Amino acid sequence: MPGLRGGLVGSTVAAPYVVHLGREDVLPRERVRGAVSASMLIATGATGLAGAVWPRACGRAALLSAVGAAVIVWGVIGIFSVGLPLLIAAIPT
Repeated sequence: MPGLRGGLVGSTVAAPYVVHLGREDVLPRERVRGAVSASMLIATGATGLAGAVWPRACGRAALLSAVGAAVIVWGVIGIFSVGLPLLIAAIPT
């Protein structure tokens, strides 16, 4: 189940990322940017998990396609922080 694997990696990567953002001493505007990024990672992971267990094939294909695209985009955006595991997770998805 590649969707399940991609969803788990997306959710697993989001957790340390949120902890790392909490430890940084940054401006409030940058905290909002980090919170949006973390919430999008969590949403991507949840969508991947939903796509892995979706009962109908057409819905599963739509969810997993969205997750695959989102994981690739987030991986390229964050290549030097959390992007590498996301790009690796996108390969089987």
